[in-house]
Amino acid sequence: MNGSILKRERKKNRLTQAEVGEKLGLSQQAVAKWENNTTEPRAQDLLALAALYNVTVDYLLGREIEPELGTHAIIQDGVAYKRLPILASVACGDPIYAEDSYENFILQSMETNADFCVVAEGDSMINARIFDGDLVFVHKQEMVNNGEIAVVAIGEAATIKRVYYDVPNNKLVLVPENPAYPSQVYVDEQLENTRILGKVVSFFSRV
Repeated sequence: MNGSILKRERKKNRLTQAEVGEKLGLSQQAVAKWENNTTEPRAQDLLALAALYNVTVDYLLGREIEPELGTHAIIQDGVAYKRLPILASVACGDPIYAEDSYENFILQSMETNADFCVVAEGDSMINARIFDGDLVFVHKQEMVNNGEIAVVAIGEAATIKRVYYDVPNNKLVLVPENPAYPSQVYVDEQLENTRILGKVVSFFSRV
């Protein structure tokens, strides 16, 4: 048993050890011992953990690799869905903190061409019809074409903008869809702290 896998899946689901124990009818101490590799879950507890975290028992046992975000099928009323994680909010203005954790999940059709979602904040993308509070669907990829809208990480922050590359001048320009905001320009060594998290493929209002 790999306790680090149990701990990672618990945190992905934003649960405390006490909450996991409560759901399984066990103590917080029992869950802590599993995660610390002091003891191992019983077979019935492993099955319950796999169901709770929406993964396979083999994955929890370290026998298979971690599934890609959003690819694990869930069957409801005979229809297959995938669970897309919702990343902590990102800015449609100035970049805000966006750590590698997920605040919630949403079920979408298996045909949805997205790997995760973000909640937009701010009004810098309103002319692209992305408004404050909208749920934005993102296809995980490291490059996008010029002019496409992407979620871009800048250091430990992230933002939604149109992306333009100026390869000869080693420049990345992030352009808002609101004339009240200036473009954000990154050059040379500044590019080392920027990366494309994915391409925006769709969005809808949560209000």
